Amino acid sequence: MNALTYLIQVNLYLVLFYSLYYLILRNETFFKMNRLYLVGSVALALAIPLLKAEWIKDLFVTEQIYYATQKVSSTVNEVMIGEPIYIDRDFAIQQKGITAGQAFWILYGSITLLFLLNFLRKLYFVNRALNDKSKHQAFSFFNKVVVDEELQGKETIIDHEMVHVKQWHSIDVIFFELFAAFNWFNPIAFFYKKAIKNIHEFIADETAASTLEDKSEYALLLVSNA
Repeated sequence: MNALTYLIQVNLYLVLFYSLYYLILRNETFFKMNRLYLVGSVALALAIPLLKAEWIKDLFVTEQIYYATQKVSSTVNEVMIGEPIYIDRDFAIQQKGITAGQAFWILYGSITLLFLLNFLRKLYFVNRALNDKSKHQAFSFFNKVVVDEELQGKETIIDHEMVHVKQWHSIDVIFFELFAAFNWFNPIAFFYKKAIKNIHEFIADETAASTLEDKSEYALLLVSNA
């Protein structure tokens, strides 16, 4: 399997898995299950094209993805492979300069690099924010929590951020940031990134609110610190 075929298959599975999430799970309140689905489905999208087991290849969905990949791949290859220029009956040379295929990978690599650099830029600003501890901020990154002392409901906000810490939400964020960087051409990758962040907030809100006797207090806290 070449890189292009793998890339196509991964993104076809991605569309399939996100469609199931959007149609069936998106409005469910089983937030931890939704988180598991989002992470697991992307992991499966990355893994299935590499698996060699016959029972996987024989699955209806797998077969359909395979046939769709063949069609897309053949179409793309027709565009990417340069037509030969015939000098005479017995001799042919490829067009000079880069082929469409080479141009594709240069473009793909360049844009991917830009996304990766942007990811590093985000990490830099997160690290700076952790050290500066600017006012009116409340966030966490791995095991570090920053909450402005002046924020209303500081203890509840800390409880909220500790949920992110204890459940390792930062790993999810980094995973989906990197995944989107390599699959920037597919909007579904960015839908996944947005969905996992929303799920993280729902999980943290649900857990933090459970410690309060009056749940309306938490709602007011969210509004006051918005």
